[in-house]
Amino acid sequence: MSYSKRATRRSPKLVIFLIDESTSMLENSGAEPKHVVVDRAVNSAIEQLVTVCNRAEGVRDFVELGVVGYGGRDRDNPTLRSLLNTRSGAWTAPLSAVAEMASVVDNKAQYVVSRPEGWTPMGAAVRLAGRLVNDWLVGHED
Repeated sequence: MSYSKRATRRSPKLVIFLIDESTSMLENSGAEPKHVVVDRAVNSAIEQLVTVCNRAEGVRDFVELGVVGYGGRDRDNPTLRSLLNTRSGAWTAPLSAVAEMASVVDNKAQYVVSRPEGWTPMGAAVRLAGRLVNDWLVGHED
């Protein structure tokens, strides 16, 4: 079964990235740490979304984006944080707002930077993502 509804400003789609920020992400994958590889891949994917949604008048909000980092030292109280630099502290943001938050490093847009530390609370991150999707669907019934 496939989903093929077109994304529009009236009917945006939600994209959520879950990024492992556990200590294991400090290990190398080839010549560099895993977290650097993942950050580059996620930043590239976000930049592709920004490029595809860019029009003469600016970035259109065909997509709302969330980036959840998960890690932390306390197994019973995992660290879940938004890796988007939203002023409101929101877990998700319209793509135009995300585009405005980008910094430029080595001539490339940088939207997220992970900070590896501690355990891997993947279950907590997936549960949070589920809640974010359910909350988002309340205002986006299609």
